[in-house]
Amino acid sequence: MEELNGVIGRRLLMGKVKHDKKIGFVVISTLNYGNQLVNFALFQIFQKLGYQVSMIYPPSSVDENYRTRKNLFLRNPYIDDNIIEVTDFHSLIKLNEWFDIFIVGGDQQFRYIFAEGTKEFSYLDWVHWSKKKFSVGTSFGTNYYENLYPYIVDRMGYWLQRFQSISVREQSGVELLNEQFGIQDAKKIVDPVFLCEPLYVKQLARETKINEAEGIYIGAYLLDMTNNKKCFLQQLAKQYCDGKYQIIRDAGAILEPNKSGLEYDSHTLYDAKVEDWLAMIDGCELLLTDSFHGVCMALLLKKPFCVTFEQENWRGFARIKEILFEYALEDRIVTSYKEYLEKGLDKKQIDFEYIHNKIQEKRMNGIEWIKETIEKEMSFKEDPFYKWYINKSLKFNPLPEDGDFTYIAWGAGNFFLANEDKIRENDVQYVCDQNSEKWGKEIVSGIRCINIEELKKIKKVVVLITIDNWQAEQEIEKKVGLLDNVIGI
Repeated sequence: MEELNGVIGRRLLMGKVKHDKKIGFVVISTLNYGNQLVNFALFQIFQKLGYQVSMIYPPSSVDENYRTRKNLFLRNPYIDDNIIEVTDFHSLIKLNEWFDIFIVGGDQQFRYIFAEGTKEFSYLDWVHWSKKKFSVGTSFGTNYYENLYPYIVDRMGYWLQRFQSISVREQSGVELLNEQFGIQDAKKIVDPVFLCEPLYVKQLARETKINEAEGIYIGAYLLDMTNNKKCFLQQLAKQYCDGKYQIIRDAGAILEPNKSGLEYDSHTLYDAKVEDWLAMIDGCELLLTDSFHGVCMALLLKKPFCVTFEQENWRGFARIKEILFEYALEDRIVTSYKEYLEKGLDKKQIDFEYIHNKIQEKRMNGIEWIKETIEKEMSFKEDPFYKWYINKSLKFNPLPEDGDFTYIAWGAGNFFLANEDKIRENDVQYVCDQNSEKWGKEIVSGIRCINIEELKKIKKVVVLITIDNWQAEQEIEKKVGLLDNVIGI
């Protein structure tokens, strides 16, 4: 393996490469089947289009729940050289030397609680302004932003506006980007799991033998188990399948076989892989689910289904409702077996031919959008003066409201002079520079140049880096970040 300044991995050309562009595919990896399939679907699309692609995980310094290396496939679809892991954010910045394009994958990577857990990894604040950046079918998870503190909204909006193009999987995401962050050209595309052809998904399902002796059964993919859901499932199974049912829970659920209680059931398939999950859905008579990607797979595999969900659940119901309304299936939301019968869902057929025609159209449009976005020339939203950049270790803490800190610029060269107006907006009182010939002199009226020893004597400091060289920026950031009196960069 090649190690480069804390970066572990290799720049390996995978598959039949037709293009010279190197793609850094930015993902969070969780113990969730939908998340794993989304990542795989997009990785596969980039490779089929002939691009050099590597998956970039969050740094090892963030919550491990967002960067699991546990393989949820029976056959690992990646080799180690497909995966790039870094030790910290300073090492992450060095990936700018490796890749031409950075693409944020699907799933809920724009959701604030996930951004907080990964130190805003998916907002690409570590990617240089001169690199192409866009997202593919990414989601906010809910139809509202989960942190509306002004300093959070301003910073997140700043990073999102640096993207050359943004696509999300929900219309609510398009509206949120417009209304909350002032981004008016976001596009809605299909969820990335739909980029997989149904035939390929079925082939994955056939790689497991879990259903060979099962006969007919009700399938259940339930992220959160409740007494109501279990009762509903058992009544469906009793009515249609002689009481037979199979349950697959979220892969991240801490469950052990041979236990008792609500969370446990002898019909549960423990340690299921992605292929098992797909096979369970493909082989069932009807699927009961509380999962967005459970709905997606039922549509893709042409399986009758119904959705049961608690309105107050933290996972967010809006995205499930949106996809159901999109395909005129909102009546599939039910809370009990009684409601299931009252709605006549036991007799009502789903028009899968109509749905698959729509999915096929969206799939082709989505793939075409990806190709065009990768290839077309784009303008870069140049702003090397990072007004909203706050030191990684402190970025979730606002600056003191009483203003009890001193702004100091770092770098007294041409870039400092060219940005004097912006610098004065931030009430910069000093500029620090390594050139001893400038020390003690006023670089512009009222702003004196100091050295690092003088900077250390100031009580609380926020440093604004005023150098138009991203490699020098990261070295200065690392150096200044070690000073005890620096509370932000």
